[in-house]
Amino acid sequence: MASEDSISYPLPPPSYPANKDGAQLYSSPPAYTFPQLFKIGRKQTSGPLVTTAALHSHLGLLRQFWNLCQAVESGQDARIPVFALAPEPELRWAWFVTLAVDRFERWVKGMRYNYAVDSSLPPIDVAMVWHAYLLNPGYVAEMSAELWYSEDTSRLSVLGSLMTQNGTLLKAMENDTYNAPPSQSRVDAWMKATSSPFDPFDSAAVTRNRTFACPRCRRDVEAPFITASGRGYAQQNFCTNCPSCSSTITKGGLGMLKFAQDIASPGRELAGTLYTPTDSKDRPRAARIKNAILQGTAFNGRRTCNTDLDSKTLEGREYENLIFNNCEGSLVKLRELVGKQMKGGGGRLLSRIMGAYTNDSIFSIDLVGAVLRQGSFIKKMQHLRWTEQGFFDGPDDEVVLQHCVARYHAFLDLIASSPGPFFVPTLDIDLAWHTHQLLARRYLNDTMSYVGRFVDHTSFDLTCRAWQSRFNVAYMHCGCPLPGDTLGQKLAAKVKRRSQQQQSFLLPPDHPDSIGATHPSDHNSVFAFHHSAKSDAARRKRAAKAERRRARDTANMEKGKLAREAHARGWGHQQAFLEPVPYYYGPGFGGCLAWYGGVDAGGVPLGREGVQLVEAFVGAAPGAGLWDVEEEEASAGVEAEEAAAGAVEADVAGVDAWVDDIQHLVSVCFLLGFLY
Repeated sequence: MASEDSISYPLPPPSYPANKDGAQLYSSPPAYTFPQLFKIGRKQTSGPLVTTAALHSHLGLLRQFWNLCQAVESGQDARIPVFALAPEPELRWAWFVTLAVDRFERWVKGMRYNYAVDSSLPPIDVAMVWHAYLLNPGYVAEMSAELWYSEDTSRLSVLGSLMTQNGTLLKAMENDTYNAPPSQSRVDAWMKATSSPFDPFDSAAVTRNRTFACPRCRRDVEAPFITASGRGYAQQNFCTNCPSCSSTITKGGLGMLKFAQDIASPGRELAGTLYTPTDSKDRPRAARIKNAILQGTAFNGRRTCNTDLDSKTLEGREYENLIFNNCEGSLVKLRELVGKQMKGGGGRLLSRIMGAYTNDSIFSIDLVGAVLRQGSFIKKMQHLRWTEQGFFDGPDDEVVLQHCVARYHAFLDLIASSPGPFFVPTLDIDLAWHTHQLLARRYLNDTMSYVGRFVDHTSFDLTCRAWQSRFNVAYMHCGCPLPGDTLGQKLAAKVKRRSQQQQSFLLPPDHPDSIGATHPSDHNSVFAFHHSAKSDAARRKRAAKAERRRARDTANMEKGKLAREAHARGWGHQQAFLEPVPYYYGPGFGGCLAWYGGVDAGGVPLGREGVQLVEAFVGAAPGAGLWDVEEEEASAGVEAEEAAAGAVEADVAGVDAWVDDIQHLVSVCFLLGFLY
C-alpha cells in the first residue's frame, strides 16, 4: 500500500463554502443546509444516490433483525429445541442463523415458483441472510473489491432470479412489511418453494438435518446439524459416512466436489474470477484463468483408451470424478495442483478462488459469518437508538439522516479523488453505504459511473487525514482522538497563503444524535486466533497510540487549541478497533470444542475455547493474508510514516517552533525577492 505522503488528491473538492475561515478542527456548526446535488469526482449527481427516506426504511428493517436476535437469544420461545437452550445466547443465535442460511438456500432454489411481489417476500430470518449477502463484498488485496453477490448471481443460473427480486426487499423496507403478519399468499408461496414452515421458530422446532450429495456416489445424504460428539454439519469437526457407499464425507470433500463441478461445466466461470475493480463481468479474463487451470494434467479431460489408442473427452459426472480423484478429494491437494497452473503460484487470486470452495453451499461466501458480523453493526445502530420506532419522526431529527447522506457522498468523492487507496467509513457513512448497496445493480452502476471502480475499505488513519486534507473538516466528532498531522501536513498548513474553505454541509448539525454516528464502523475488524500474538500486539500498539493522542488533545485543550466540550467527549468513549468483533463461537455442545463448522478466511478450522474471532475482512480468501482493519499499516512505508507522525505528535511544541522558523525564513526570502 502506498504511504500516506505519496497520496495525491488531484480533483478539487465540491464547492460548498462555510461562513467560517481557517481549518478549525472543532467549531460550532452553522445552521445545517442539505445540498440537493453532490459532486463526486468530476461529475455531479442529478440528486442524492441514497435518500433519507431509504435510510429511515433501512433502519426499520434493522430493527426487525435486532428484535429477532433478541427473541432467539432470550430463549423464551417454547418452540426452541431443548438442546439449543443449553448454550450461551450468542451460541443460540449462531445456531439459529445457520438454519436461516439453509432456509435461504432452499428458497433461492425454489424461487421459480413465485414472482409476484407479495408471493416472493421471504420470512424475516431469510430476509436477514439475503440482506447480509447483498452487503458482503469479497475483499481482495490486489483489487479494490468484487461483489460476491453480483458475481454469484451472474455466474450461476440457479441464482439468476435472485437479482430480479431485489425490488421485493426494498419494497418491504419502504412499506414496513415485516411489522405486519404475513399474507396467506406469502405463506403458501413459501411452503410451495421450500416445503418448510414459514415462521422461523416453527421451522427451527422441526429442522434437524442438512441434505447434500455424497461426493463419491452422488446419493443424497442427511447429516444432523448438531451432534453430541461435535461432528454435525454445523460443527467444526463435521464428518459423516455415506450410507450408500460408506465413504467418509467432510466439508473439504464437499467443497472439492463443488470445484470439480464448476471446472467441468463448459461456460461456467470459477468463483472469484469474474469481477474486477473496473468490470462487473470480465468473462474473457475468467475464461483465461479457467483455461490455464485446465491445461494441468489433473484437470485434462482428454483420455486415451487402452484398446485402440483412441482418445475421448470426458464429460459430466465422469469428468467430475476424474478431477475429484486426481485431487484425492482434498482441498489442500487441489490448491497445490491449481497453483501450478497459475502465474506466480496463483497468489491472492488463487486464495480468493479457493475461499469460495470450502463446503457444498451454492454461495461463494460464508453467509453465517456474514450475518454474525452484520449483527455487530446493527447492535451499534441500536445503541445509538437509531433503530427505535419513531426515533427520526420529528422534523428536527431529519437533519441527522441528511448529514449521513451528505457525508456518504463526500466519502465517495474522497475515493474518486484518489486512484490508489480506499477508505474506512464511520457508522453514519456505513449506514448510507449499506443502504446504497441494497440497490445492487444500481449501486454497481453508480460507483462505476461516479467513482470509476467498485468501492472497498482500508486504513482508518489514512481516511481521517485524507478527509481533513480534502474537505478541511474533521472526519470524526464522536470523541475518538484524531490522528495528528504528518510533518509534511504541518509544514504545508503553516506556509500556505490561502485558507481552505470548510465544507459546511459536512460539519455536524447542532443535534446530539449526529455526533456518535461519526464513530468508526469497525464491524469488519475481527481477530484471528491463529495470529493471536500478532493481532494482540497490533491492538496494544493502537491502544498506546490512542493514549498518546489523548495526551496531545489534553495539551491542546490547555493551550486553547481544542474546545473543552470536544475534549470531554473523548473520556469514557470507546476507541475503535481495540475490541474485536465476534465472528465464530465456541465452546459447543457436548464434547465438541466449537459447534459452528465454518472455516475461517485463512482456511483454518476454528476450535479455540471461548469466543472465536477471525482477523479478516468479510470474505477474505484462504491465504490472502489476514489483517485487521488497520493491520496493513504494518507495511514498511506506512510504518515509517506512522513513526514520523508519532515523533511529531510527541513534541508538538518543538515541531511548531521549528516550522515557525521555516515559515519566517520563507517570508524573509519572499520579501527579499519582492524588494530586489
